[in-house]
Amino acid sequence: FSARFPLVLYAGEIYMRQHDPYTRFVIHTLEQEGLEVVRGPISEWMDYVAHLSGERKGGLARLVGKTFLSWADRWATRLFQEITKDRQLLPSPETVLSRIEEADIFSRHITGESPLSIGLFFEFLEGRLRSREDGPEICGYFHVGPFTCMQEGVATAIMNDLARERRRRSPDALVPVVHAFFGDSPNPNLKAEIAAFREQVYLKSALSRRKVS
Repeated sequence: FSARFPLVLYAGEIYMRQHDPYTRFVIHTLEQEGLEVVRGPISEWMDYVAHLSGERKGGLARLVGKTFLSWADRWATRLFQEITKDRQLLPSPETVLSRIEEADIFSRHITGESPLSIGLFFEFLEGRLRSREDGPEICGYFHVGPFTCMQEGVATAIMNDLARERRRRSPDALVPVVHAFFGDSPNPNLKAEIAAFREQVYLKSALSRRKVS
């Protein structure tokens, strides 16, 4: 199916983004606002762990891990091909880690979830996240994490710096992003943040379509 609404990437802490009750079903709120959500898959974390293990062990261990994950991806693709046939998978952890390291943003040697969140945000800033190669651009980044999570706290700080730098260099740049934290101290004004986020996403989507046409 083609995108009926502007696309938003739903990323962040690996377990939280898969457990909707903990986020008070915020993904449903985004959909009610007329946004189509692309949820980061659990396989991203498996791929990342296998990549780290391969870098440390090398050789046969890395080959076996990559072969298994490749088979799992093909199996899942066949299983859901009617639903996801025009949806491109997100860049691999290996790709996003290499790019943020080349850009001198973060080191791959600092492991955990923060490099994945930062790497995908950098891909988003560079306009490299799309539903498929020639499909609609992902126009918003919705980042979730527990309030006390150090990994997502580090990611948030660096992502905010990247967004500020992008706006400094390009004052008209649109960077629709929400950092939504849940747990003991959830965002007190999340509903208002989502409303503003929606308007920015729709504007960015309209500008993106205008560029393509």
